[in-house]
Amino acid sequence: MENSEKKKVLQEPLTLLLFAGIAGIAIFLRVFKLLDKSLCIDEIARFFVAKKPISDIIHIDKTGSFSSPFYNIILHFWYYTGDSEFIVRLFPLIFGIISIFVFGFVIIKIYSKVFDYRTALRIALLAVFFLALSPMHIHYSQEAGGPYTLYFLLILVSTYLFLEIMDSYSQSQFRYFLYFVFLLAICFYLHYFTLNFILAYNIIFLFYYSFFVKHKSIKEWLAKSWKWFFSQIILLIVVVPIIPTILYQASRGQPGPEVSIEDLRQLFFTFAVSQWLWTARTTLGIIMTVVFLAGLLVIFRKNRNNVFKRDLLLLSLFVAVIGISFLVAVKTCAFRYRYLIPLLAIYIILLARGVSFIKPKFVRALIILFVVITSLLSLNQYYFKQPYWEKDPWRDAVAFVEDNSIADDLIIFPISNEQPAFDYYYRNCALQLERHGLIRDYDIMKGPVFSFDMPSKDIIAQFENIVQKSSRIWVVTARMTIGPKGTKGIGHIIVDYMNATEKYHYVLSKYIGGRLNVFLYEVQR
Repeated sequence: MENSEKKKVLQEPLTLLLFAGIAGIAIFLRVFKLLDKSLCIDEIARFFVAKKPISDIIHIDKTGSFSSPFYNIILHFWYYTGDSEFIVRLFPLIFGIISIFVFGFVIIKIYSKVFDYRTALRIALLAVFFLALSPMHIHYSQEAGGPYTLYFLLILVSTYLFLEIMDSYSQSQFRYFLYFVFLLAICFYLHYFTLNFILAYNIIFLFYYSFFVKHKSIKEWLAKSWKWFFSQIILLIVVVPIIPTILYQASRGQPGPEVSIEDLRQLFFTFAVSQWLWTARTTLGIIMTVVFLAGLLVIFRKNRNNVFKRDLLLLSLFVAVIGISFLVAVKTCAFRYRYLIPLLAIYIILLARGVSFIKPKFVRALIILFVVITSLLSLNQYYFKQPYWEKDPWRDAVAFVEDNSIADDLIIFPISNEQPAFDYYYRNCALQLERHGLIRDYDIMKGPVFSFDMPSKDIIAQFENIVQKSSRIWVVTARMTIGPKGTKGIGHIIVDYMNATEKYHYVLSKYIGGRLNVFLYEVQR
């Protein structure tokens, strides 16, 4: 379509109204209740690491958790603007909102070459609407524990560039290859799971241009593919410095739970429904799966080469990344749904692409209504009935302790890694309470240092050594019942010991919320 016709479509009142409405909904849902809950331990741990000198950040991420220092270095400079809850959560929020607009732009660019502009815009508006309501995307736009909205954005743009390269790989301008490599390099330093996307891009490129495109000889194939291989060599050179760190971290990390085919089903349900909606989740997930598959049948029913190619590449990338991630997880047990959040973009693009062409129109309207209702049910659970383990109310715990403590009180954290969460909210300079972590289950400088198999007598001995000079002792813990195979958590062991020992007199306790409990004891001299 000519620019004048394109401009005419964009200036139509209905188009402007839909765009403004969807943008408003997207922003509102990501700002709504942003500060309602306290920062979680992951968010606060990220905050304290990022506040350290850059040399310490590099050392911590090199020897500690399985993460790249690049994101923490970015946050290091971001936190010069402040350290409030709003500032902490503003960073992922900004990229979450930006990704909404970029998402729509990318879809228009993908489909405006094969459809008229009005049709491409219709697909884009529907996809952006679905993403605006996505509980998964909303959650990570409000979650500062990882780089997930920025990760989502970079892989989204990288995938668009990949499609542009695949359209005419031998004629594509070399700058597209450089942009592609540049974004993937940044993304790789941001999140190591980018490697799965890099592998998928290469597998699809090699497979497609080896079996679906005719070449007279290998020499011709190499002559047309040199830009791709050269760009991948550049990418390899750029990411080589971080490879030893990845291997070192992988050798010291604690594996997650074993993966199974059930994890693949739950991943798809997380995209389609959410991780919070447990009531009727299976039923809704199955219906959404049927809708998605029906949309795919509509997409591939008419084999129009250019359209078919783009849709097939997107579907191939979706399947390839999941397959690679699953195979890697079989060995490493590192299968986390949030690591695959960029695939949410492809899922929604294919969903909107299929739904927008379903006929008759009233069936299409019913499907859209079903997607909206499912999203709203999930968001109701996310905003108002979020599972207790998601966000412990550390803000309320600190307020309760401050209201009931006196000078020289000692606060014990059975797991010392919970102390930073308390310290973040404790700003009472007039009442300096001594705070001490008992057991360090993970040292950010050294990695895992504690096993839950530690004998109770050793835990009690460490506890007695710390509290021997104190007259009033607080126990603050979110680990009352955590332990392998249903055994008591360290907090439970400490509280049971104090209740059973005559020298400790119970004063008060309170269940704060989430997993968080607070206890106060006086020592009988």
